[in-house]
Amino acid sequence: MQFLNYVTFLSTERYAHNFYSGIPLVKTLLDQKCLSCGTLRPNRKGVPKEFTKKNKKGVVIGREKSKIKIIKWLDKRPVFMITTHPAHNATLEKKRKEEDILKPQCVIDYNLAKNGVDFSDQMSSYHTVVRKWYRKVMFELLLGTTVVNSWIVYNMVSDTKLSIMEFRTQLAKDLVIEQAEVPKQPVSSRKRQHTFVKPEGPRKKEEKTMYWMLQKIANNYNQSRG
Repeated sequence: MQFLNYVTFLSTERYAHNFYSGIPLVKTLLDQKCLSCGTLRPNRKGVPKEFTKKNKKGVVIGREKSKIKIIKWLDKRPVFMITTHPAHNATLEKKRKEEDILKPQCVIDYNLAKNGVDFSDQMSSYHTVVRKWYRKVMFELLLGTTVVNSWIVYNMVSDTKLSIMEFRTQLAKDLVIEQAEVPKQPVSSRKRQHTFVKPEGPRKKEEKTMYWMLQKIANNYNQSRG
């Protein structure tokens, strides 16, 4: 709920992918006076069963309840939308590109807003430092997105506008300076010797062999350190 309050503080409109869209969440945001628009999964709770029926291409179906609208539009494949924008309805609007394409206004607005997500992915991909896929999940998806979101919020509330590169550089400098100021524990000048304590009681042959091998490795390590 605190996150929702933060979202409504930043903006009175929200566009979301179907993973983050559902009737309960949209209703909660509407109560917070935040309008919503996004794609919707047809198996979400509350979606009318008639929306799962097959239709011809270009057909638009719309239902509204308590200012929450659910719209189905059949293009190459079914597109399900949920919106609380007053201007969004089931009528088709012209979207000129190479030819006139009729789309619901909510689809047009959602596609325009989705470009911001593509922009975020583009910004976070600049100056990447990792190539392994599991590191990308950490640095690119989590850290990269966090940095881009922080940069956007910074430019919203600050008089000084920074590019994404300038913001990353300043952030790195601040983190390095903060890390350098952390007091370090004193290191003893006495050399440490690696030893293994001989266990008490009877031991099996395998245990004796393992103990001998580990002790030999420790002795070689100590000799290499002089």
